[in-house]
Amino acid sequence: MRKIIIDGYNLMYAMPGLLKYRKRKLETARERLVHKLAVIGKRRKTNIIVVFDGVQDEIIPVVEGINEWVQVRFSPPHKKADTIIVELAEVERNPRSCTVVTSDKAIIRDVIHAGLKTMSSEEFVLVLDPKRRSQPEYEEEQKPEMKPADIEVWRRVFNRS
Repeated sequence: MRKIIIDGYNLMYAMPGLLKYRKRKLETARERLVHKLAVIGKRRKTNIIVVFDGVQDEIIPVVEGINEWVQVRFSPPHKKADTIIVELAEVERNPRSCTVVTSDKAIIRDVIHAGLKTMSSEEFVLVLDPKRRSQPEYEEEQKPEMKPADIEVWRRVFNRS
């Protein structure tokens, strides 16, 4: 069975669509991410473990195990999510069928050493939302047209000795 271990906040911050939620409520952004992962896990019959830094919020908790394919973990106060991800990689029984999703170079180095595959968070965003492949990340800004008077001003500025 395939497994994916995800650096939760790393992926979340790579997802442009979650930007509006990150600014308002971190819990909402996390929940939206976990629900997207649940859909992918079920569709691809892949176990997903998503690891977030910090203790789970008591007010609006993320539902642990949205479906049988997704498991949410929060790092305890004395550990970072990065450490948990590496520990999960090191004890993985079938490293060839496990991929770690992160853009953190230190995590990538450690999980490759443990024999697991890696995928950047930016690449995984395209797995979650394939339509993004054909869409530009941002709209190109319209540049003002230079007028002859503007060009003359810049010539004088740059021709000074």
